[in-house]
Amino acid sequence: MKYIIDLPEEFAEATKEYWDKTVGTQLEPYTEVDYKAIEDEIWNLAENIYGMSIEDKMSCFGFSLTSAITSNLSCQEAKDKFKAWLKKSKILVGDEIVDKDGYKGIVTYVYNGGKMCDVLLDDGSVTEDADERDFSKTGRHFDEVEELLKKMKEN
Repeated sequence: MKYIIDLPEEFAEATKEYWDKTVGTQLEPYTEVDYKAIEDEIWNLAENIYGMSIEDKMSCFGFSLTSAITSNLSCQEAKDKFKAWLKKSKILVGDEIVDKDGYKGIVTYVYNGGKMCDVLLDDGSVTEDADERDFSKTGRHFDEVEELLKKMKEN
């Protein structure tokens, strides 16, 4: 059974220590669920699914119709498949890429439906308006790049 007890901050730590010693069960602080973030994530996924071509839906989910995707997959299954498909097939911020001459770089910005991007090359120079047809993904991805760019945009 689960109980939520709202304790004043000055009693919370002492109560937790006492409970841990006498009962032997660990108390966990309650964290409020961020429903807005969950809803935003679901709407973002839905928006992406509706914007996909029939071929991309088939490649990603195994179904060509949006109604078939939502009828046959849970939200979590669709989300997992979409994330895996994106990592495999689409250029993302943080992806390491290599051009036909062997120059490597990291994608810093993606636009035009994922067909164009800006790239920070391994020599420190920047290539703007790179066409996805001019390079390939190496398979390496750096989440830190996206996180850094997000932090820079914050106030």
